[in-house]
Amino acid sequence: MKTILHISLLLCLFLLAGCLTLEQSIQFKENGTLVASYTASYPVEQEQAIQAVMETALARKGLPPASFTDKTSTAAFYAQHGAELTLHRKSVHNGVATIQMMVIAKQASRAIAQGAFGEMRLKPVDEKVRLEIPLPQISPELKERAQKLCQGFTTSLTIETPGKLISHNGKQLASDKVTWTLSLENMPSGELFAEWSE
Repeated sequence: MKTILHISLLLCLFLLAGCLTLEQSIQFKENGTLVASYTASYPVEQEQAIQAVMETALARKGLPPASFTDKTSTAAFYAQHGAELTLHRKSVHNGVATIQMMVIAKQASRAIAQGAFGEMRLKPVDEKVRLEIPLPQISPELKERAQKLCQGFTTSLTIETPGKLISHNGKQLASDKVTWTLSLENMPSGELFAEWSE
């Protein structure tokens, strides 16, 4: 499950299975709660291919099969990783499936450590909190294939923090909000990161 819902692995899935887009918004609250919202869209005809790639990726990590397209499976995954699925809505229009989800983790640090949000890392640094999201390495061959499959592909992630942002490598929207928009033409190396005051 985390393979498809986590931005660092989303592009790898997309490159293998076709045109999948994702918008993510994650809010860290002062009481330690995390609220994550997701909107994923993909051609209905590619659902089986996406599912097959996801199952292969999960199997490589020693994880049981899971499907983000199925509410029961998604809810079970988050329950096992310290979070709760509070919304799961799927709609289909003109051959495109859209899935909207909301996830709440009452103990954000614990849920992140348990893998509820992929390889995301949250750790204290001096009097700051640092969020790190590793990004995949994309070979020129995979990049060329993806560009042929789905021109103009982008995915976005917005983070809202409980304290004032100190540093990041995204686009700052407010004193406590930063966003990243990734595409095949604009893929930073290493990781996405944000630091804020405790």
